[in-house]
Amino acid sequence: MSEIKNKPSKRNKSAEGLTTRTIKTRLFAPVEIQSNNKVLQEIMSKTIYHGMFKVLHQTRDIANFTILKTWDYHTYSLNYRSRYHEFYKEKFGLEFESIKREFPREKKVVQLQADISNLIGEHYKSKNEALYLTGMNKALLIFNEINSTNNHWKDVLRGEREVQYHGKHIPLDIKMEEMSDGKVKLNGRRKPLISKINNEYYIKIHLFSEEAVKDLQEFAKEKYEEIKDDWIKKNKDMTFIDFDIPKIPSWLTFKLGNKKNTEFATIEKIMSGEYELSASKIIYDKQKRKWVLSLGHSFKPNKINSLDKNKILGIDVGVAVPATLGVSDDSYYRKFVGDGKEIRDFENQVIARKKRIQESRKWAGKGSVGHGIKCRTKAVDKISGKIANFKQTKNHNWSRFIIDEAVRLGCGTIQMEDLTGISEENTFLKTWTYYQLQQYITYKAEEVGIEVVVVNPKYTSSRCNKCGIIHFDNRTKEEKKNSKPKWRPTQDTFHCQTCNHKVNADVNAARNIAMKDIEKIIENQVKLQQKASNHALKYLVD
Repeated sequence: MSEIKNKPSKRNKSAEGLTTRTIKTRLFAPVEIQSNNKVLQEIMSKTIYHGMFKVLHQTRDIANFTILKTWDYHTYSLNYRSRYHEFYKEKFGLEFESIKREFPREKKVVQLQADISNLIGEHYKSKNEALYLTGMNKALLIFNEINSTNNHWKDVLRGEREVQYHGKHIPLDIKMEEMSDGKVKLNGRRKPLISKINNEYYIKIHLFSEEAVKDLQEFAKEKYEEIKDDWIKKNKDMTFIDFDIPKIPSWLTFKLGNKKNTEFATIEKIMSGEYELSASKIIYDKQKRKWVLSLGHSFKPNKINSLDKNKILGIDVGVAVPATLGVSDDSYYRKFVGDGKEIRDFENQVIARKKRIQESRKWAGKGSVGHGIKCRTKAVDKISGKIANFKQTKNHNWSRFIIDEAVRLGCGTIQMEDLTGISEENTFLKTWTYYQLQQYITYKAEEVGIEVVVVNPKYTSSRCNKCGIIHFDNRTKEEKKNSKPKWRPTQDTFHCQTCNHKVNADVNAARNIAMKDIEKIIENQVKLQQKASNHALKYLVD
């Protein structure tokens, strides 16, 4: 078995108590494109951007090839086991797990990674095509895709998930070593290749392999000849002054920055060594036609020692109220965070405005009409991301308030409903803001040392927090259409039919979620009530 040289580091950052986060910043045109010679600048621009898009396309192809081969291996191993299990059991009286003969087993990630890497190399050689990705970035991509496929393949077998392949313009994984200098150390680690010149920030990234550089050099020469021929045809009376094309660099230097430049404080901490540079991603935003760097960084969170791990803050997420809070040791505490109506009203306003603009495009003036649909619909595209940005801002504000509230109350644990069963590709989640809210709460809690626990939401809304009884909805389909359960007379009211306790439905759910071992409590209560129900039924039959 051949070993892969550029395998990802085995260092476990979570074991070191480090938290990893990302910030997004725009990548402006590479510095290497700039030149006083306009013809040379045009050639370099076309060549380097051709290379960058080539890297993205190969990233997609390699990622999908890795998913396919990983899935093929799992299927082959599974079929082999299924085929020979009964044979060995009947002939030798052995269970399949005890057989000492060699048969295809699940390979370790590193073994499978090396095999797939070799297959990819052979594939590009057979096509006589240059492999543009660097060795480290290719290794990281294959490693991540194998792990992702391994994590989901059992769900695929159960029919709960489909094999997910990538479309165009998938993010390009950049290993930390491809953005840092191994010869220079900063706090015992590789120094990030980030610099500050005239209050502007620049980062150097190893983007092209040596094969890619040779291929791009030929591409640049072809462009040079094309531009030269066009220039001579247009300017027959003038002499074209020849010049040499510089070597295409494998390392590119990008200027960083956004409109608000809010990420510069984090970049300063990475430069000083307070934050540690981590694996990152380069993303191409097709709609806005710009390149974005999702810059990964790790740091030690400022943990608050005064927090009590046994004191739990329960969070119930909902549509009308984004988050309702309850505390495990306080039966009177309640807090409502945010207003779902605010999100819906803003969304309706933007949709109505977008519709009006779309209608107005039919009679757009000359200034809005160009060659094709893009120029005509430019005004519509500008407001397309406003809803998502508004939701994201609100979720950041609400999650920050919740974490501050947990710290104020001294809660060392936060419990929320488990929504991980809903896939991120689900169309419902793309328009639903509260799953994102949970994600923001989780990572902000980690920063201050608060443990986050997810619980099964089943029966948390129908259990009475005062007496512990669980109300089962035994209505028929017709009854559900025409009436509401007695214990839930209105959407926002919970009325216990055993102890007559009345409370806001979200508050009741939040208090249940805030209880330690709530899943076991509910499980035991369900068994107890079912046993009592069966006993009563038996008594009636007798």
